Amino acid sequence: MSKAAQKFALGTPVDEIREILTNSYELDENQVEETMLLALPHRNDTDGRYLAFIKAVNRVLGQEVYS
Repeated sequence: MSKAAQKFALGTPVDEIREILTNSYELDENQVEETMLLALPHRNDTDGRYLAFIKAVNRVLGQEVYS
């Protein structure tokens, strides 16, 4: 998940991030989309993009799995 978060923070195209998440055994297709919907509004934040992405994943999973 940290690879996807790093790429998100660096501005990698959304499709590439979705692919990483889709290949994750932890998230199904709906969870991938929900994660992106929660994280994308923070994509242009000057700081905190990585953390915003991690928080979105944790929220979708319903528990704090990543920090």
